[in-house]
Amino acid sequence: MILTIYKTLYLTRLCGWMTLLLSSLLLLSCSQSKHENYSHLLQEYNEAHDAQGQGNLDKAAMNYRDCIAQCSNEQYIDDDSVKQLLPKAMVQLMNTFQSQGKQGECVAYFDSLKREVDEQPTIYNKVLQHYFKRDVYVLLAYSLSRTDDEARGVKVMDEALTMPLYNANHERLFRDYAYAAGVYYCVPSTQAEMFKYGRKALDEVKKSPNKSGAQWLVTMLGSMYHRTGKVDEAIRMYQEGYELATMAKDTLGMANAKKEMADYLLQWHLDSIANRYATEAVLLIDQVANDNPMVKTGVLVTKAKILKKMHRKAEALSYLRKAKQSSVGLPYNSGVSDIGV
Repeated sequence: MILTIYKTLYLTRLCGWMTLLLSSLLLLSCSQSKHENYSHLLQEYNEAHDAQGQGNLDKAAMNYRDCIAQCSNEQYIDDDSVKQLLPKAMVQLMNTFQSQGKQGECVAYFDSLKREVDEQPTIYNKVLQHYFKRDVYVLLAYSLSRTDDEARGVKVMDEALTMPLYNANHERLFRDYAYAAGVYYCVPSTQAEMFKYGRKALDEVKKSPNKSGAQWLVTMLGSMYHRTGKVDEAIRMYQEGYELATMAKDTLGMANAKKEMADYLLQWHLDSIANRYATEAVLLIDQVANDNPMVKTGVLVTKAKILKKMHRKAEALSYLRKAKQSSVGLPYNSGVSDIGV
């Protein structure tokens, strides 16, 4: 009898240890599997980012799209690491499309994601729908603002800003408010909203260790102050924008700030100083390995305008021809209209 009791206790204890051991092994296996999955997705993102930096934009776009599609799978709905990677991949894909001058393709892609988050959830859109609906709307709105469909961009952004933002840290809030300012900048009737969200974005970037994109926002605000005749504010913003771009080693941003200052000085009939800034902008844009066709076109058109004002017609036409080449495939409001003028 006693032997039977001991055997029963022994077997019970053995089963308990075996259960605990198997549970531990199962948890370790799941943990390793999740780590391997994230490592694979991170590698895909890094390969896309490297290709983007090297100017291999087709490969970058393909890898970003693959990364987004995989991160959106329901199996990662509880994986915080993957959910941090997903919005970064979406932003960089949009930047890649913009660098390629593929504004229409950019809108089509984010429109397809919008349809995903607006419909019934599936294993391929549940992550997007539950956590990143606002991200999709914000990026679609900004993509639309780079085309001739700015009015729809405003409508989509209005909707986006009513939605909750998952993991709303300073960096993500800065991104949304800066993009909102960019969308509202494009439509004269939403000027007040542009200033409102521009200021909100500046407040957020001051609290964030990542200042990427701050230069573009500051320069855009300078351009709006320029547009409304606030001279001191405009000049201060342009100078701050250039300094921020220099600190970030953002050559494209430096060129854009110089171009905006040249445009401003031209309106004040300070042609020779404007020409100096425009020349510096052209030299900077030539140093960019992975340039942006819209920025490049704007720089070349500004240089041509200044040379025309200085009665240097042949040189002006030369820059205008270069601008026409860089604007191929761009929407009418993204430099083409300036060339026409």
